[in-house]
Amino acid sequence: MRINSETFKKLRNKNGLSQQTLADASGVAKKTIARIESGQGGETRGSTVRELARALHIKEDDIQILAQDPNSHEVQKAELRQSGARRTPVFLDAEAVLAYDLACERYGVEWRLILEGAPVFFTLLAEMSLAERRRRVEDMKAIIPDHLYSNRQEDDIAGEENSIAKRDLFAGLIIGSGVWPNPFCNFLSQKAKDLDPDDDVLAHEDLRWAFDELGFIDSSSDIFKTCRKNLTGGSTRADYALSHGYTRIRQIPKELRGEDEDVTSERVKWLEDKVPDEEWEKYERWLERFNNESPIKGDTEDA
Repeated sequence: MRINSETFKKLRNKNGLSQQTLADASGVAKKTIARIESGQGGETRGSTVRELARALHIKEDDIQILAQDPNSHEVQKAELRQSGARRTPVFLDAEAVLAYDLACERYGVEWRLILEGAPVFFTLLAEMSLAERRRRVEDMKAIIPDHLYSNRQEDDIAGEENSIAKRDLFAGLIIGSGVWPNPFCNFLSQKAKDLDPDDDVLAHEDLRWAFDELGFIDSSSDIFKTCRKNLTGGSTRADYALSHGYTRIRQIPKELRGEDEDVTSERVKWLEDKVPDEEWEKYERWLERFNNESPIKGDTEDA
């Protein structure tokens, strides 16, 4: 087997091993390791490859990654595993997957960047939301002198301050009204409206009810509306192919990408063909019943 010198060196460094410590751990001579990393080692005996792989914590079934390009997907996965990364069993519906794909498509980034950045992104938005609520409380206190507060206003402000102190994102007050909204989603909705008043990227009104502590509530379908419409040519069936997991954006052939009218037409047909006729007919029957608000008894499986 011919080991890729750059991949080999990359994985050795990822394990925190020098050439000498790898030699000690594997029983392979340091000069052999140096020769492999120089790119002049030629073919390496199978027994030597296995010993090196064992010392690098590479499973026997994965040994072939030592021969692959250092930027290949398999090598990247091996690096992540050696860094302590673990697969997380998270299930996403097709709409959420499409939302990730659209974000990656729009901003030219990989899924991993968004997933790994999610805790930072969420924390930043949460703290901004709490800061906005603190500001509203202080504004209310500044407007109304203490001796003019009604009992209800005092209760409202005390309740909101307590909610903010507990970092309760989803339960707060519209001060002075006694109404409990979802303050975090209100904050997201207002920011989206400021940035995107035409709803081309985010449906800001829908964000007011997007999610709570139980999770998102069907909000993924409301982002990137213009981009999504352009991609599917406004075809409901083409959109269905993406939103129900029959294909992914990255699987669309390169020659079908672009804004040219003929290319768009071919792309739409390609997407529509991904949905089996039988499945599409079932969906159309369900949609007709839904729109007429008269479900057909005994045929609920179509929904």
